[in-house]
Amino acid sequence: MKKFLLPLCLVLGGSLHAQISGPHNEAYTIGNPDTPCVTAAQREAIFEKLARAKQDLIEKGILPNPQTSLLGGGGPHPLFEWPIEKDPAAPYTAVWGLSNYVDHNASFPNQIQDWNCGTKSYDTSNGYNHQGMDIFLWPFSWYQFQNNYARVIAAAPGTIIYKDDGNFDMNCALGGGDWNAIYVMHADGSIAWYGHMKSGTLTAKGPGDTVAAGEFLGNVGSSGSSTGPHLHFEVYNNAGQLVDPYVGTCNLWTSANDSWWAAQKPYIEPKINAVSTHSGVPTFPTCPQMEVTKYKDSFLSNEVVYAMVFLTDQTVGSSGLLSMKRPNGTIAFTQPFNSTTAYNASYWWWSFGSASFDTYGLWTLSFSYNGNTVEHQFVYGSNLAVGDLQTETKVRFYPNPARDRIAFSEDVATLDVFQIDGKKLQIPHDGISADVSGLPNGVFLLRGTTASGRPFTSKLTK
Repeated sequence: MKKFLLPLCLVLGGSLHAQISGPHNEAYTIGNPDTPCVTAAQREAIFEKLARAKQDLIEKGILPNPQTSLLGGGGPHPLFEWPIEKDPAAPYTAVWGLSNYVDHNASFPNQIQDWNCGTKSYDTSNGYNHQGMDIFLWPFSWYQFQNNYARVIAAAPGTIIYKDDGNFDMNCALGGGDWNAIYVMHADGSIAWYGHMKSGTLTAKGPGDTVAAGEFLGNVGSSGSSTGPHLHFEVYNNAGQLVDPYVGTCNLWTSANDSWWAAQKPYIEPKINAVSTHSGVPTFPTCPQMEVTKYKDSFLSNEVVYAMVFLTDQTVGSSGLLSMKRPNGTIAFTQPFNSTTAYNASYWWWSFGSASFDTYGLWTLSFSYNGNTVEHQFVYGSNLAVGDLQTETKVRFYPNPARDRIAFSEDVATLDVFQIDGKKLQIPHDGISADVSGLPNGVFLLRGTTASGRPFTSKLTK
């Protein structure tokens, strides 16, 4: 059975794929580590750094003295937003999954109890009980890492009291060195730790600077003791006591109905992270090499299309539906999806040969799961695709999706717009940009020539 390590302080698992001829399973198994994300010595060093940094900011008058203000001495705790968001350029619906919560069972090893009385955490034989929550990247964690698709944001407003940067950020094994991290103090004196971040991406702000809730702090990395890109989020109250921000039966630290989340997420949150088309099944090289995604959105009439779905928190008994729509909107293929196994992260694939496509043009791949539907569009075989879209073009435009106007990466001489049904439209353009405000919402193909006479075709979403 094939195994690989997904990004977090410990290894999580669960991936499988299926094709039309029948599901094929490759289970990616969980392996519990015997090394903490942050060693006892590293944690003690962090506490000492934070104490010195906080005192320095108090003496400079940047932080109020806790003897004369609420800061560090009380007041309502913050209500956190989710600390990760996808970059607008990320070609996904979601970029993360959650592997570990705080372990509330002080015994060890393998005696685990999270806030919901489950075992979604870990401990080690030397007495470490996981003290934060791990949010890993999915799909293609190293591809996301390289492209900065997962952004760490401030979960609540506060003041940066310390940050570490410049440490190696592509670790694949536990027991690594120091991490890159930002530590934010809130108005009540509580402190949130954001760890394992990508070197060189941390905000230019430093100790004493304030951040707003949702403000960019950096990108997800794999610095410190880590098997791959993920965020470790850890919280302490104003008395220096570890906090589990979730309200649940087995979290005896937090009063009932006193969640530290503005909107507490469910214990398990099944979701579609991505729906996409590929030239083949992706490969996962040895960490930290970037995955070979084999993404492809335009196919010649004799090519095979690999339709893929990436899920997180897949539960036993969950069901979904895969379908493909022709360019005219009619259904060409549909197949139910039924899960008999639970996975933290999984992918499924179906392959479609040329016989599956009875017309050329812009097709729509659709997947419905857990009450949500995600669509992905690709071109198959039409004269809009054969040729131009099969070659690498250097003509790019932004933003995409667009609302009012797009700007081109090089001068454009001619420009036509095609709807899904093939109808040709015209939009105003001045050679360096185009006005798309008059187009209805939907997907279009832009076809034209550059000022140098080179033809190009690109997909526009509005």
